[in-house]
Amino acid sequence: VEWNPRSGLIASAAKPGDIELCKPDGNRVGTTLAKMKYDGELNGVSWNRDGSQLVALGSNGIQFFKPDGSPGPVAEGPSVNATSPHWNSAGQLLVADRNSSNRVQLWSADGKGRNLVRGWGFGFHSPHWNGAGTQFVTGGSDKAVYIFAPDGTLQSVMSGHHDTVSH
Repeated sequence: VEWNPRSGLIASAAKPGDIELCKPDGNRVGTTLAKMKYDGELNGVSWNRDGSQLVALGSNGIQFFKPDGSPGPVAEGPSVNATSPHWNSAGQLLVADRNSSNRVQLWSADGKGRNLVRGWGFGFHSPHWNGAGTQFVTGGSDKAVYIFAPDGTLQSVMSGHHDTVSH
């Protein structure tokens, strides 16, 4: 569930791949906003920073949508079970934590896969962009925090946690 930062509409995702919009008073805007191109469970939705694009992450793929609900591009590259979507400050890139495959994938707003960051035998969790969109950070199952450049290049590692860094 997520607010549109421009219009104030709320996007929600539910089984079996339905995405709906409602107003803050709870009234739906139409019925189903859109349906994922691929059937399957939805893992999340996220508006970009200016509210001009919505992304839905599903168990079988990633679909971009326009604010009116019309479908946009389907993400290229591996995107099964993507979770934890985050846009950079310019609304151009999406970082999605790969639920069970030890990967973080970057996409441009047109759905083109940009880079793939792979874990070294462990999982990544809860990726987030810094405010300027010049770096992203993710926690690791190996008790460390990883900081990357937008192109996926590892910049630094902060180790020393006592357990999985999940948030």
